[in-house]
Amino acid sequence: MWCDVEVINNRYSLPSILETLVASASTLVWDFDGVVADTEPVQKQAFTEILKRRGITPAPDYFKQFIGKSERDIWNVLAERFNISNSIDELIRERSSYYLQRAQRLRPAPFVKPMLDAARENGGTSIIVSSGSYRHIGALLEAWALRDRFASVLCSGSPDVESPSPKRELLQGVLARSSPPVLLIEDNEEYLTIGSRAGATTVAVGHSLNLIDASQKWDFVLMQPTDIG
Repeated sequence: MWCDVEVINNRYSLPSILETLVASASTLVWDFDGVVADTEPVQKQAFTEILKRRGITPAPDYFKQFIGKSERDIWNVLAERFNISNSIDELIRERSSYYLQRAQRLRPAPFVKPMLDAARENGGTSIIVSSGSYRHIGALLEAWALRDRFASVLCSGSPDVESPSPKRELLQGVLARSSPPVLLIEDNEEYLTIGSRAGATTVAVGHSLNLIDASQKWDFVLMQPTDIG
C-alpha cells in the first residue's frame, strides 16, 4: 500500500491506517541511511569524491548495488575493482570527514517524528539496526536531538553492540527478541524480506537510489520527498 505523509497546519501527518499500526506496535525497527534521513545521495557523493581524488569516475548508477552494505565491505570491493593502494582504514577516515561535513545539513525524513511520537505515546519502543557507522549515525541523531528517542542503536561502533556483527544477524536477533506486533521500516529489500518472514509489518521506504518493488507486497511504501532536507 502506498502512503503519503500529509502536511496539515505546517505539521506532517501519517495516514490514519499507518498511524494506527504504529500506535499498536510493541517495537519499531528502523534502518538509518535512506530511512531516518535521506542520506544515501550524500553517501554516494562522499564515495564519489574520494574516488575522484584518485582519478576514478564510476558510472552514475554504480553505487546502487551497495545500498545496505557496510562501508568496509564497500571499500573492499572498490579497492580491488579500481586497484586502490590506500588501506581501507585510511579510505574510511577520509570519506567520513567529507561525509559528515555535508550530512550535517540534512534533516530527518518527515514521517520519522510522527511515527516516533505515535509509538512513544502508546508505549512502543524504537530501535535502529543499520549497516552504517555509529560515528555517523550517532553524530546526526545528536544534532537532530533524536538520540534519546531510540532505545538502542545497533550498528558498527555503537556502545549498544557488544561485538561486531553483520546487520543481518543484528536484525534477526531484534526480530526474534521483540514481541509482536513489530514494524520494520527499511529501504533494502533483502532486509524487508527478513522482516516479512519473521512476521513483522513491513514499511518499505523508497528514495532516489533504490527501486522499491511494490509488487513484493510490502505492507506499506513510503517515499522520501525530494524537496525536504
